[in-house]
Amino acid sequence: MATGEMQQFYLTSVQIGAHRFVIGEDLAPLERIEAIFIRTLMLIGALLSLLFIALGYSTSRSVQIKLEQLDKGLTAFAGGDTSARLPVLPANDQIDRVSITMNIQLDRLSRLMEDTKTGAAAIAHDLKRPLSRTMLEVEQALDLAEQGQPTQEALENIQTELANLGAIFESILRIARIDENHGDFGTGTVDLVALTRDIAETFQVVAEESGQSLTLVLPEGDAPVIRGDAGMIAQMLANLLQNAVTHGTAGNRITLTLSKGLSGPALAVSDTGPGLAAADRDKVFDAFYRADAARSNAGNGLGLTLVKSIADRHGAQITLADTAPGLSVTVQFTDA
Repeated sequence: MATGEMQQFYLTSVQIGAHRFVIGEDLAPLERIEAIFIRTLMLIGALLSLLFIALGYSTSRSVQIKLEQLDKGLTAFAGGDTSARLPVLPANDQIDRVSITMNIQLDRLSRLMEDTKTGAAAIAHDLKRPLSRTMLEVEQALDLAEQGQPTQEALENIQTELANLGAIFESILRIARIDENHGDFGTGTVDLVALTRDIAETFQVVAEESGQSLTLVLPEGDAPVIRGDAGMIAQMLANLLQNAVTHGTAGNRITLTLSKGLSGPALAVSDTGPGLAAADRDKVFDAFYRADAARSNAGNGLGLTLVKSIADRHGAQITLADTAPGLSVTVQFTDA
């Protein structure tokens, strides 16, 4: 012990018989142990603090790098690179899960942008021809007027071309209205037997005028019904039947079938016409798409697009099948 330091003892007094014993214990060793213990705790605390600071910096730096990569990917996408996607690391942390979700949305947005670009190009292509023909007819009408000749036929041709243009725009607007108004359509009960019977009576005459035939096949028993818009479903059937008549030739046999399945009623339009190539089956419902064999026929490529929109709005599935010869289009509804 250094000179001048006060020595401390722990005293214990014990009475044994007639004598009292006092036992003293030097506290210096305990104080040294206490000092060592406190210094050790302080050292451990300092090391843990440094470790936590290092871990915090590493984590924040990792998060910062990921956020910078997210910003880079989104900036590239916004700049026009629709193939840009956000990086996803094997760690699969919260930021990676957010990146996965955002990549799914970017995929959908890319497809929407591509569809919009394709649709705009198709619209421009399909409107170019009737507009060119209309301009040509206008020039011919002006020439005839300058020469003092009758312009009635030229004006009627102009009227026809403008009516075709109006039909195209009307189809586009109808498809847009159906696609945008989610669930916003009539939800009354549709008697499919009565509806198919009315449509068949109309198109039997249309088919006969083209040297073709139309047969209606109805199920036995109770008439199947669905909830939906009768006008839309009638339009869908009319488009399918008109498509069969337009692309069929003399002798083509068209069958309109209404059946009751386990999952719900189904409407099918089949024919014995030229059919559809397998490569075209995934594209015929795209706006303005026309198979090579159909380009010589009248039409604007929107009829089946409207059919698909109406079927989707009613939760129905469309399938195409080769009937060798001919094509069968089935619209399968599901019971509510």
